[in-house]
Formats: sequence, C-alpha cells, structure tokens
Amino acid sequence: MPPFLYLSAMIVIEKGANNLFCLTLRELSDINYPMEWVIVFELEQSEDYVYTLDKPDVGSNTDYQEFELEEGVDITFPFLGDYYYKAYQKQNNLLVEQGMMRVIEAQETTNFEVDNSVKIYNDDYTS
Repeated sequence: MPPFLYLSAMIVIEKGANNLFCLTLRELSDINYPMEWVIVFELEQSEDYVYTLDKPDVGSNTDYQEFELEEGVDITFPFLGDYYYKAYQKQNNLLVEQGMMRVIEAQETTNFEVDNSVKIYNDDYTS
C-alpha cells in the first residue's frame, strides 16, 4: 500500500451492528465536483477481500462527514481484524483520505440499576 495522505484515528466496526463513523473528506476534495464519496475497504492480510461502501453522508456538518455502515447488510466483513480504507470523491475518483479500520465482535451492553439515594455522614440525600 502506498504511503498515507492522511491517517486519521482508527475506525472500529462491530459485526452485525449499525455503525456510525466520521471522516474529514472535504479538506482534500475538489470543489468543482459534488461532495459525494465512495469508501473502499481492503483486508490488511489479503488483497482478495475488497468491499465498497457507496452511501451518502448522513450528517449535516461541513467539517466532517458521517457515514452509517450496517455490518451484515451494507457490507459483510468475513474476518475480524484490520482493514485499510480509502475514501474517494465519487465523480472524479480523487483519493481524499486513507486510514485503518478494525472489525470487532459486537460488544454486549450491560444495563445497571443505579440507587440514587446516597448517605453522607448519616444524612440522606436523594438526587
């Protein structure tokens, strides 16, 4: 893989989950073309596993772009681990960002019951 133009923080995608991630793609884009993007993911260990996400930016912010990726629906990543990503401006195929992404198992969420009554120096306070 060629040297990175821009390396952002690693994206983390959970298997079987609806994931939201942000990229800063406008910085290197060509203003003469629409601000539409295609993101290509490639398994770090093999060029045989390449996946494309061609969905619009779901955010309204101009400083960064937000993307939803429902793993298992939009793209099914067959392996856990690291993938390279390259983001292109759609109409002119201009490479605007490269980086790394990690696919992990879905995290279990644990719900806790919180006791809001607190006892400090034998006085009862409730929040």
